[in-house]
Amino acid sequence: MAPNAVALAPAKINIGLEITGRRSDGFHNIVSILQTVSLYDRLEWSASQGEFRYESPAGIESDEDLTRTALLSAPDHSDWTGCLRLHKAIPVAAGLGGGSSDASLALRLACPDASAESLAGRSTLLGSDVPFFLEGGTSLATGTGAIIERLPFLDTWCVIVTPRLVIPNKTRTLYASLKAGDYSDGAVVRCLARAASAHGTIDECPPNAFTDHLLTYPEIRVARQALQTAGANWVSVSGAGPSLYTLVRDYRSARAIANRVPLAAGEIFVARTLPRQHDHLAAKNLARLLHGGLPAR
Repeated sequence: MAPNAVALAPAKINIGLEITGRRSDGFHNIVSILQTVSLYDRLEWSASQGEFRYESPAGIESDEDLTRTALLSAPDHSDWTGCLRLHKAIPVAAGLGGGSSDASLALRLACPDASAESLAGRSTLLGSDVPFFLEGGTSLATGTGAIIERLPFLDTWCVIVTPRLVIPNKTRTLYASLKAGDYSDGAVVRCLARAASAHGTIDECPPNAFTDHLLTYPEIRVARQALQTAGANWVSVSGAGPSLYTLVRDYRSARAIANRVPLAAGEIFVARTLPRQHDHLAAKNLARLLHGGLPAR
């Protein structure tokens, strides 16, 4: 049976990721350009009898499901109706922010009438990337990643390759691997942000503090070489990897590169960058149904 309402949670890429230092609380400060792209997970709501039900994707444990945590943070969740299902298309633990995007959408569904300030405060409790996804678009992220400065929209295309690689405890492992030379002051990414804002393009390879460590994995070396051989001018890492990407000016160029990347390199995606609040009406409609009302108009 088709769902009654669908809302989309987009992936993101990190256009550069500099790590400026370790904090006293154990987290790290970063400087990164975050950009939502047209690769989506979906939350689907269907009418049903009985109590509200949320269904996690297969393979995601309940205590690790940020979407479930966000939904159940609402004080009125026991009064909701229907069945809400999360369908994953964004690769898990791939540096593309799928879990954070899902949680951000779930928070907007759970608290549709909350102020922007209230949502921002709630989102920081779920994860560093979650506040960015409340609006998406193009932003400079600093602090732990939760301090968001909106930038002019970077309208471009990207080719993403996610190697078939699982790094156990990936984020913890990669941060533990950092050496003194991996830290920087954030100046390169800030310069890229100014250039992108002025000219609407990124012409040089954005730095990523994890690149050298990630390239110790043969799967990542193969994927990078595949993109380069396919015609990418440069290849960078998104987040803590293992996803790699390149930016191009139009769909035709992106599709041509993607078609030349061998399937053995990993999952291959062609995506367009997204502006802020690209799908908020669909989320509002789903939220109204979830809370027992009529769709928003």
